[in-house]
Amino acid sequence: MFLVVWEFVVRSEKIAAFENLYGPVGSWATLFRKCSGFVSTSLLRDSENLQHYLTIDRWDSPAHHAGMHQQFAAEYAALDQACEKLTESEKLVGAFEEL
Repeated sequence: MFLVVWEFVVRSEKIAAFENLYGPVGSWATLFRKCSGFVSTSLLRDSENLQHYLTIDRWDSPAHHAGMHQQFAAEYAALDQACEKLTESEKLVGAFEEL
C-alpha cells in the first residue's frame, strides 16, 4: 500500500467547503476513483486546532499514483487551483509505503 499525506490549515470560514471537497466522497476522492489502483481517502481533523487537517490517500502502488497524475493532470490542476482559496497553508507531508 502506498499512502500520500497532506497537511492543511483551513480558513475558518471555509471549513465546511473544505470538508466537502477533501472528504472520502468529495471532489478529490471522486477524481481519484477514476484511476486504477486508488483505494481510499481519509480526512482527519486535529481535535485541538479545528483548522488543522490531514488527508491520507491510499493507492495500490506508487505507479498507480503517478499514473493518476499523468492521466488526469489537467483535472488535478484545475481542482487544486479551485481549492486554493479554502486554505491558509498546504504542505505535502510525504509519500509512504506501508510495511
